Amino acid sequence: MDLLKSVNYQEQNVTPTNAFIINDNRFYEYAELIINQGYLVTLPRLLSFNSKVMKITGSILTPYDVNFFLKLWTKGSCPKLRNLILQISVINFDLISENIFWVENTQRPVLSRNPKATHFTTPHDFYRFDGVYASIFAIRVEVREDGRPDFIHLEMRVLSE
Repeated sequence: MDLLKSVNYQEQNVTPTNAFIINDNRFYEYAELIINQGYLVTLPRLLSFNSKVMKITGSILTPYDVNFFLKLWTKGSCPKLRNLILQISVINFDLISENIFWVENTQRPVLSRNPKATHFTTPHDFYRFDGVYASIFAIRVEVREDGRPDFIHLEMRVLSE
């Protein structure tokens, strides 16, 4: 397997080809990785990313996929990850957090980097085997005149090391 290393920013714009989906066995390590065609990111592909910051828009990952990713993260997968933003269509914290130890954190406010963010969920703190924890919350952004959400983000921030 190839290992792509970089200390710089990488915005990945790929075309939807079978070569990317099936034959790309590389591990991606970037300081920041942005993927705008998130429908190409499957769970195995997500696990091949070990970037510090990842933003995936248009994702088709399910709550079960996110749950599996979190279970692996709590066991030490993706150790460099500090911030993960997934634009997904369905956020169900019951499914996302199933069989994972977590604590609802009502004491810490959620601050979004998106000025159009309108609604936040209470952060859920997940703990990794080594004591590091991450806070996960959902952000809803409304930008349409009819009030419908334009998109929903699930954000994971690693808060301790």
